[in-house]
Amino acid sequence: MPNLADHVRNPGFTEFTNPLPVGAFRFLAAPMFHRRERVGHVFVGDKDRGAEFTVADEETLTMFAAQAAPVIANAGCWAMRRLVA
Repeated sequence: MPNLADHVRNPGFTEFTNPLPVGAFRFLAAPMFHRRERVGHVFVGDKDRGAEFTVADEETLTMFAAQAAPVIANAGCWAMRRLVA
């Protein structure tokens, strides 16, 4: 997304209600899903020297989100398990 101020919401990010970072003009985001359930989002802003994000950047972030999602889901399971025990 070249300009975050021009486009605040993106499909899949409708629950994002935190204040937007001031001064972030370049923005890249990926939802994190585990077993078809959204467990979070990962956001990156302001690439070095104001450069546009590339397709490779998007693919890397998407891969990171896919790998982080089961870790986050597992941590949530362990937290719930501790509450029950």
